[in-house]
Formats: sequence, structure tokens, C-alpha cells
Amino acid sequence: KPLLAKDMDLKRLVLSAYSSGLLIAAIPFVAKILESCEKSRVFRPPNPWLMAILGVLRELYNIPDLKLNLKFEIEVLCKNIGVDLKEVNTQDLIVDIPVPPKKDNPDFNLKRSALGGSPTVSPLKS
Repeated sequence: KPLLAKDMDLKRLVLSAYSSGLLIAAIPFVAKILESCEKSRVFRPPNPWLMAILGVLRELYNIPDLKLNLKFEIEVLCKNIGVDLKEVNTQDLIVDIPVPPKKDNPDFNLKRSALGGSPTVSPLKS
């Protein structure tokens, strides 16, 4: 049975996960659903529904501090469905959403120096 947009809007799911710090769960979930597009005759590029969701994923991919496993999940999805991530058009939807706090957010990797603290250095033993 197909998943209808009225039942679950994947683009809205990803955007709300971005603002609430739940991308760590949402991106793999959406990727598993979209991997079935590989075998579909209808939901293949340039299908507008698929390309809109991929556009949001590309916007997230371009965020500098996004965790590597999330970026890897997006890369694998694009490879599996035969889409070059660089060719996916973005819609700049993330610009309209308030930026979530990156500190203590499981979706982002922040260096200690970016948080304002100095990295701890263990003393060398001679």
C-alpha cells in the first residue's frame, strides 16, 4: 500500500525534525522510505514529490556542522536511487525555520573551541 502525502508528509517531517533536534531519527527513516523509489516507475527523478524531499535533504547536507552519519545517509540514498546530490535543486526552506540550538543537539558535531571552551589537554608522561 502506498504512503500518501496526506498520511505522512515527509518534507514537513524532516523540517520539523530539524527545528526540534530529531534529525538523527528522521533522516534514516525518510531515507529508508525513499529507497523504495529505486524500483518505482512513477517515483523516479524528476518526480516533483521526490525532488522536493531531496531538495530539503540537500539543504540539510550543506549545513556545516551536521553529523557525518546523517550526511552519509543522504549520500547513500542519492546513490541508491541514482541521483547526483549536486544536481538537486534546493528551495531554501530551511532559511525560514529558526536555527535550532547546536549545543547539546544530537544532530550536530561542534568542536569544543566553537562552544567557547578550551579543549582539555592531558599532560604528557615522559
